[in-house]
Amino acid sequence: MELAFETSRFIKASIDQVVQTLIEAILIVIAVIYLCLGSLRSVIIPVLAIPLSMLGAAGLMLAFGFSINLLTLLAMVLAIGLVVDDAIVVVENVHRHIEEGLSPVQAALVGAREVAGPVIAMTITLAAVYAPIGLMSGLTGALFKEFAITLAGSVIVSGIVALTLSPVMSSLMLKPKENEGRMAKIAEYTFDKLAYYYSYLLNFSLTHRWLTVVFAFAVFVSLPFLYSQTKQELAPLEDQASVLTAGKSTTTCKSCLCGTF
Repeated sequence: MELAFETSRFIKASIDQVVQTLIEAILIVIAVIYLCLGSLRSVIIPVLAIPLSMLGAAGLMLAFGFSINLLTLLAMVLAIGLVVDDAIVVVENVHRHIEEGLSPVQAALVGAREVAGPVIAMTITLAAVYAPIGLMSGLTGALFKEFAITLAGSVIVSGIVALTLSPVMSSLMLKPKENEGRMAKIAEYTFDKLAYYYSYLLNFSLTHRWLTVVFAFAVFVSLPFLYSQTKQELAPLEDQASVLTAGKSTTTCKSCLCGTF
C-alpha cells in the first residue's frame, strides 16, 4: 500500500515556521526594549519576563492537557509583546525614583507600590479579554480554547513577575542617571523629542475639542460600514502545493489501472 497524501508534512512545516517566528519576535522585542530604555541593565529585567512567562504558560498547558501545536505556539508569539509591558512599567518607575535621589532599594519599594494598582489592572484586563474566548461553545470555542488560555496564563504570570522579581532585580541592577552610557542618552534625547511633539498634538486636540470629537465620531460611525465591507471566512486560504481529485471507475476496473490514472 502506498501513501498518496500526507498532511503531516504541511503541519510540521507550519510549526517550524511558527517556532522561527517565536525566536524572531524575542530578538525584535529585545532590540526594541534596548532602543527605548537605552541601557543593557534595564533591558535584562523585562526580558527575563519572557522565559518566565513562557514557563508559566507551559505549566498551565500541562495542567489543562494541552499540547504544543499551532494555536499554543501562536499564543506564545503574541504573548511575547504583552508580557514585557508590566515589567517595563515597573522598571521605568523605579529608575525614575533612582534619578530623583532615592537609593535603589527605596526606589524599588516606592516605585513598585506606586504602579502595583495599574499593573494589576492591566493584567486582569488583558486576561479578561482573552480568557472568555476559550469558554465559548461551538466551533470557535473548540478552535481557540488552547490559544486563549495559553495567552491569558502568560499575561497573568508576567504580572506576578513584574510585581515580585522586577523590583528586586531593579534594586540590584539599576544605577543613577549620571552613570548611564551613550545609548541611554540617545534614547533620552529621542523620547524628549517625541514628548515635545506629543505635547504639541495634545495641546492642539484640547484647543480644538469639537474637531477632535467630530473626528472620533466619524471613525466610530464608519466602523460598521468597514466591517461589512471586509471579507469574512472561517480560515484564510493556504497553498499546500497539492491537488485533490476524486475519480470513479467501474467495478471491473483493475486496481493497477486505477492507480495509473
